[in-house]
Amino acid sequence: MKKKRVYKLLYGVLSAMLSLQAEGKQNADCGEDCRNLIPAEDGGEFPAPASPLPEIEAEDEPVEEIAEEAAEEVADEAEEESEEETEATAEGASEEELDLRTPTADGLRFEWREGTRSYTVTGLAEENKEADKIMLPQELFGYPVTEVGEGAFRGCRFLVEAVIPEGVTKIGDRAFYGCYALERIELPNSLQSVGDEVFCLCMAITSQTEFDNAYYLGNKNNPYVLLSVHKSREVDSCVIHRSTKFIDRGAFAECRTLERIEIPNAVLGIGCKAFYNCSALASVGLGSGVVHIGESAFYGCTALRGARFAGAREAWERIEIEENNEPLFPPALLS
Repeated sequence: MKKKRVYKLLYGVLSAMLSLQAEGKQNADCGEDCRNLIPAEDGGEFPAPASPLPEIEAEDEPVEEIAEEAAEEVADEAEEESEEETEATAEGASEEELDLRTPTADGLRFEWREGTRSYTVTGLAEENKEADKIMLPQELFGYPVTEVGEGAFRGCRFLVEAVIPEGVTKIGDRAFYGCYALERIELPNSLQSVGDEVFCLCMAITSQTEFDNAYYLGNKNNPYVLLSVHKSREVDSCVIHRSTKFIDRGAFAECRTLERIEIPNAVLGIGCKAFYNCSALASVGLGSGVVHIGESAFYGCTALRGARFAGAREAWERIEIEENNEPLFPPALLS
């Protein structure tokens, strides 16, 4: 409700009450001589029959107090309607004007997620199909961009560089699958979930950081967000960086000489087939932060007779462990 409308209503309430009070006072002062003139049939006027006018009883509350209460009621109503109008503008009119459900902006397509009140990037806009560089925004129309959708940039053969900013928490399955020309990718430290085959067939990536016997993808502040691949299949051990959050699909697959691996507490997820057919792997230490182990991550690890887990039994039981990971059992719980 606009302020002008509030003032108008308040003015109307006060005017009506003051008018009634004045009228009552006048009638009380008239006494029996006061007459209501009634039109006569011949056009003249004659006084109404004399009768005692009822006395006007004083109101229990002064007009000022009544007016104050009325003003408070009007103000409360105005505040409620203002909030409703604001919400309607944000959720109704703005969505209609800007197509907030499936908008296009900055050469990208987005999809609104009602449950999280956020946006997911779903791909390139039609007019931007041959883009060679993308930089995802942190927010759209005042709402955060939190996900890269499943297969969002799959097969974008012209894409050379992609920057995913802080605030994005999830990258869906096959998000960059088959981006053959992709050379540089920046991943945020805010990631909480990385899907399967996200960078499958991205053979041109060079923006990797080397640490011990593996290569990583990340950002300027944390270059070690995702352990992407081993340095050589001939490695017998690997010290994973303590800032790593994910081990990618097939990162150490077929490393048949790898004997031991220690996964730090910061790691949240281990991708499908991460240690597939590491037949010499006999010692695995899992950090307490692991919440997901992909399908066949330790399949074919014939020398392994159970992993060591740094967390409590309750934490172990909460881990989502997909099929074909029998070598991890029975676990040795260290805390």
